[in-house]
Amino acid sequence: MSNREPRVLVVDDCEALRYLKMHYLRGAGFQVSLADTGNAALRSIEAERPDLVLLDVNLPDIHGSEVCREVKTRWALPVVYTSSADIPPELQGTADGWVVSLDEMDLLCAVRQALDARSRRKPRPDRVAPPGNTRIAPSRRSPPAEIAAQARVFESGLLREALDASTALLLVLNANREIVFCNRAALNLAAVTSLPSVLGLQPGEALRCVHATQAPEGCGTTEFCETCGALPSVLGGLGGASNSRECRIVRSVNGLEETCHLMVSASPIEGRSGFVVCTLVDFSHEKRRQVIERMFFHDILNLAGGVKGLVTLLRDESDGGTNAEFAAMAEQSAAELVAEIHSQRQLSLAEAGQLSITRAEIGTLELIQTAAAEYRGYPGSRECTILVDPGSGNLRMETDPAILSCVLGNMLKNALEATGSGGTVTIGCQAAQGEVEFWVHNAGVIPREVQLEIFPRSFSTKGDGRILRTYGMKLLTGRYLGGTVRFESGPFQGTRFIARIPAALADASEGDVPIRSGVMNSLSLIAAPASLPPSPPAARM
Repeated sequence: MSNREPRVLVVDDCEALRYLKMHYLRGAGFQVSLADTGNAALRSIEAERPDLVLLDVNLPDIHGSEVCREVKTRWALPVVYTSSADIPPELQGTADGWVVSLDEMDLLCAVRQALDARSRRKPRPDRVAPPGNTRIAPSRRSPPAEIAAQARVFESGLLREALDASTALLLVLNANREIVFCNRAALNLAAVTSLPSVLGLQPGEALRCVHATQAPEGCGTTEFCETCGALPSVLGGLGGASNSRECRIVRSVNGLEETCHLMVSASPIEGRSGFVVCTLVDFSHEKRRQVIERMFFHDILNLAGGVKGLVTLLRDESDGGTNAEFAAMAEQSAAELVAEIHSQRQLSLAEAGQLSITRAEIGTLELIQTAAAEYRGYPGSRECTILVDPGSGNLRMETDPAILSCVLGNMLKNALEATGSGGTVTIGCQAAQGEVEFWVHNAGVIPREVQLEIFPRSFSTKGDGRILRTYGMKLLTGRYLGGTVRFESGPFQGTRFIARIPAALADASEGDVPIRSGVMNSLSLIAAPASLPPSPPAARM
């Protein structure tokens, strides 16, 4: 690299975010080029040869992963993914870094790390993939007479009637992966009315996969079959192992192509060597909903994050007076909007079991002090005071700080909304038999009828956000932090929500979260300062 300042190509379809990233990078001394689409980015790289590409994952014309692959293949440039929502797990590792943040320091750190790694990297000779056959399954076919004989084995009247009555999609395949039986639900998916129409066909052929006819040997013999989840599932079943795989089939029906998402489960038939039972679950609608939801969160976070960043710049450049006051209020509103979107997205991912866990060692006192400071300006606070209990200890624990902060935030929001104007909410933490208890207290009392249904998710048309937050507390704490949430409420003690969390977070695959041996050593108590002074009352908006 020459002595000139490195040039970064910023690729993002959101104009506000392009401007913000350019502002941050130029402020740090980088040269900057801009592109709003994948194709524009490729043209810019060809013309200018930047030193690094800061690449948004979701672009209107080409997906960021495809742009990254092209950049790596043609120019071998470092790429850093950016996103307001998340970087899908399958993309992590395909670029030189990634950042899910609009924070200036996070972005600059990711760029500098990727550039430093490139300067240290030794050139490697190009690796040439050895020639090989893309066929991953045998192409043998059974004679028609053999297919007919095998089909007769499964012609039992009562069994067939029972299977046809089921809504589950069921196939029976022979050793050559040919259909010798399927029930009525599977016939409906294949868009045929009778079993003889599909006998002897392989699953991709019966379901009209567009790739099944692209090679003379048929289903299972093209390069596309290497990424098909159905084929390895079937082969595993024929090998004697029950298994399930997600499969995406692009099929042609009445001249129109459609994408079908299936969960394919295959199991060998005991006592019938060479046969496998496959059940198919069509979750195409659910998959489309997930994609639409992901795009919604990405786009709205882009817009909200852009507004927040631009308002921050406006405030920094104001000379004081009314403009600065309005800018501060706008910045607070934008920050709350971003936080609320993140909170709803987190709950959605948590319900689907897709929330990732990131361990970190934290100090509990700093965590609750940060939470208290953040929610002192919460619009629903009604000029309430948030105190940190002076008896709270600074305990060291290993957990996911983002998820735990969300739980504490929900506790504080509920307490603030349930507290009268000018009241007090207290947050604290303490060691509890090898675990940590976090609690939030307010003087209000929860009515008995509400107490009875406080944790189940409510779909009431009344739209009580507090009930939904208590559901979120319990879901996040129990499923992802390995802890429990409870509450106490009465006319003399007020209301206290308590989250009890292990001091060491176990792997998700380990099931229930055990307490690490000798965990009290990691729960060391550090001298705690006195409670934070109450902040001045928030100005009414």
